[in-house]
Amino acid sequence: ASRRSPSENRRIARQDCELTLRELYECARRNLGGGGRMFFVIPAMREQEARSEAARSGFQIERIEADPAIRQRSGGIRLISAVKQELF
Repeated sequence: ASRRSPSENRRIARQDCELTLRELYECARRNLGGGGRMFFVIPAMREQEARSEAARSGFQIERIEADPAIRQRSGGIRLISAVKQELF
């Protein structure tokens, strides 16, 4: 929902115009062994989507850290730690 950066490199690094949450989980699933961890930051408004995609992709959300001071107008950000389930 934020404005797109005029810089292509910044836009790719900070927004999901090139990599969706589903693609992120799928890539992590292919590259991590059972019990492997991934960490990422998302806007608070997408927390439920991250939880749903984790379950669909064979990850267990291990921890969510909230920082409401960043992006205050949209509810803050979330630092998410997810673990690949052993038998997926």
